[in-house]
Amino acid sequence: MKFKSKITWWFHILIWSYILFTVRILSMYITNSSKLVIIIFVFMLILLILIILPMYVSTYYVLEDSYIYIRCGLITNIKIDYINIISFKESNNPISSPALSMDRIKIQYSINYYNNFILISPDRKKKFINKLNKRIKEIR
Repeated sequence: MKFKSKITWWFHILIWSYILFTVRILSMYITNSSKLVIIIFVFMLILLILIILPMYVSTYYVLEDSYIYIRCGLITNIKIDYINIISFKESNNPISSPALSMDRIKIQYSINYYNNFILISPDRKKKFINKLNKRIKEIR
């Protein structure tokens, strides 16, 4: 079952403000600056398009039969087997994670005796928690 990431309103504003600001700065420098500055700003805009926008539109979580798959943009692809999940709980931890909202779930897991955690923000959080709990119980 696939769950898209919840996106808070301020994240929408932050992303689109950054995009508009970058385009505005680029347009100012195109008319008033050297070609090197134009190339630098075009490079920044391309990075924005290749990193920020894919994260914005393709952050999701899939509950498969034996694992949870976490996708965030073009870079983050994580697979956590249910058998490795130690615990999960609701969280508002602000650290960087594949979550586009502060309404998060902290999943603690262990791989090869190494404990780690990840924060996610599914859009239907209660349903996600119920399904995740059910899948973990089925495995154990």
